Amino acid sequence: LMGNPLFKDDVGKMCFNPVKNYQIAAGAGSWYNNENIAYFNSGTAGGTSWAGKIIGVADYHRNPFNHPIVLKLESGNAGDWFVGFNRAVGINADNVQADNLVTVYKVKGGEGKKYSQSYLKTTLK
Repeated sequence: LMGNPLFKDDVGKMCFNPVKNYQIAAGAGSWYNNENIAYFNSGTAGGTSWAGKIIGVADYHRNPFNHPIVLKLESGNAGDWFVGFNRAVGINADNVQADNLVTVYKVKGGEGKKYSQSYLKTTLK
């Protein structure tokens, strides 16, 4: 989670960080469509770039152009990077960190598909 410090399910509108959103989108029985994930191979294809629009998970159902909610940066090893927009509305209205900012996370291992600690590395305006 970006963090529900209230430790209750019925209070606090806070959603998952981009790594956890990826896990529930890419896994079996996923909550989202896999088309809402963008992949960019930055680890094995140097000198390339990605350009596009990322939407917040709170806008998932208002997304007629299928913009991604997660950008996964493939690093070429198990410690990939994940980018998302932390839009503070609706299901995500009670954030306590990085409201309406782009967040960049790194996972320790597992390529974001398995349990792994994720670390907030930076936020961007």
